[in-house]
Amino acid sequence: MQKLKRYALIKVFRPLELVGFGVVFSTILFLLFPKGKLEELLFSEKIVNLDLRIKYLESLINIEKRPEYFVALAQNYARAGNYSEAYKYLRKLENIYPQEKERILKTKYFILKAKFFSLKEESKKREIKKEIDKTLTLLARKESSLKELEWIFKESVRMNVPEAVYIAMDKLLINKEEGRSKRKELIKTAVKIALWNNRYDLAKKIIRKHILEFPEDQNYVKFMLKAALSTGDPEFASEMAQRVYERLRRGWL
Repeated sequence: MQKLKRYALIKVFRPLELVGFGVVFSTILFLLFPKGKLEELLFSEKIVNLDLRIKYLESLINIEKRPEYFVALAQNYARAGNYSEAYKYLRKLENIYPQEKERILKTKYFILKAKFFSLKEESKKREIKKEIDKTLTLLARKESSLKELEWIFKESVRMNVPEAVYIAMDKLLINKEEGRSKRKELIKTAVKIALWNNRYDLAKKIIRKHILEFPEDQNYVKFMLKAALSTGDPEFASEMAQRVYERLRRGWL
């Protein structure tokens, strides 16, 4: 019976008619939803069926090739585990909107991250992790939006990418008047990530630049001095301790 139904559908709708139906369906969606509401629906979690969401987006992209649609399709295919289709839409985004550098890198990162957590074999995960590190670091270098830099910082901490953490932190501290507690949090997190990854060069760079930023905060100063010792460089640790002492001594006079 099911075969007969499928055969009947093939007989009734020819391929060109099916394409036409998709276009008509997409047009109806545009007419039914006010501008912005359709994107809000498709990009929210209200449509939990990934296949259905992908079909909607593929119908829409036939009418209007907006960069958001390519990004959404790449991300949803990655969520569904179909990485070949995800990369296909990433390549289309690169070809049609080559100027969208940050959007392209962010989409690439999304696919890589989904693939990383889907893999079981450690050797393959290590290869993907290298790509993740490169992508997040490049994204941190190119991005200037404070909101995006905060996102990059959090993702880089989550994925343990010290170089990207440092770059994002540095830009956030320079370009934004963070509150004192937020500044301390950014600095200390960047130091921890650098030390965990044996990136003592980065840790020293951060400590040297920010150790005297909050001299009145004993916990902050102790953390920075302990971190200086953790670099394994006693001369550097001694230099940092001397700087703290000189700064505090001037404050006492």
